[in-house]
Parts: sequence; structure tokens; C-alpha cells
Amino acid sequence: MRLEEDVLYLMSLVLFRYFDGMSKEFVRRKVGRSEWRCLVVLEQTGNRNIGELVELTQQPQATISRVVDRMERSGWVTRIQRERFVEVQITAKGSDKLAELVPAVTRQHEIAIQGVSQTDLRKMHDTLHAILTNLVGAPHPAMAANPKAQKRATERKVTTARAGKIRRARTSAR
Repeated sequence: MRLEEDVLYLMSLVLFRYFDGMSKEFVRRKVGRSEWRCLVVLEQTGNRNIGELVELTQQPQATISRVVDRMERSGWVTRIQRERFVEVQITAKGSDKLAELVPAVTRQHEIAIQGVSQTDLRKMHDTLHAILTNLVGAPHPAMAANPKAQKRATERKVTTARAGKIRRARTSAR
């Protein structure tokens, strides 16, 4: 397969260009991509422990631990001790820092999707969720916000499992 025909390679190029377009603003605001990801997750989903941040940001645990330390020193997050674990909570200062980045992120998002129909964006969204489900073997936690995509992914998994059982039954009958 040629690189320009490989969907996953194209997604990689898109993400590289997308984040490259925001990097100047991130540098100017002294925020890394990992900090931005954590702040977005915390702002949108509430308090999370380190393991949940790792899963939802798709960053290594060592990276998230360092990022949370830096954000805590900057006053963007606080740690809350629960019975058996520590939750990370975004602070007002962290929300303000995230709000500073919204114009740059919004501008880059608008550049990226200009000329793409809402129908095509919806199809792409559903397709990416299906690919992600294929790769992780189950609906990703981020899909919880999209019950339709989660239901379709589960139906696909059940259909695939049934097809596998039928193939195995046919093979063993021979």
C-alpha cells in the first residue's frame, strides 16, 4: 500500500499539522500539548485520578505524572486525597489558562474542517470511533459521550464474534 493511500498515515499527517498550527500559541502561553490535553479532560469530565487521565489523554503514565506535578506547581490543578487514591482537580487558574488557548484551538479547528460537510464530519467521527474500538477491543471511554457510536461499536463486535463462531463451526464440521 502506498503511503498516500493509507488512512492511518493520513490521520497521522493531519494530527501533526493540526498541533503544529497551535504550537506557537502553546509555546507563547507556556503550555505543552500534554498539559492542554489534561486541562481539557479535567474541565470537561471533572476530577480524575492519574490512571483515568492516562486513559483519556492517551499519554504514558510517567508523562501524566510529570505533567500533573508541573500543573500543580503552576496552580492549574490540585490533588485531592480520597480513600484509596488521589484525584486531580482543575482550579480556577487552570480553567483560565485553558480559556486563553480556546481562540487558537478554535481557529485551528475551523481551518482544519473548512469545506468539509457536517455529514462527512459525522461519518468520519463514527469511522474513527469504529477504528479505535477495533484497536482497543472495546469501546474507548471517550465514547461514553456518544451512546450511538458506542452502540454501533458493540453491535459490530457482536456481529464479528458471531461470524467467527460460524466460521469455526463450519471448519470443525469439515
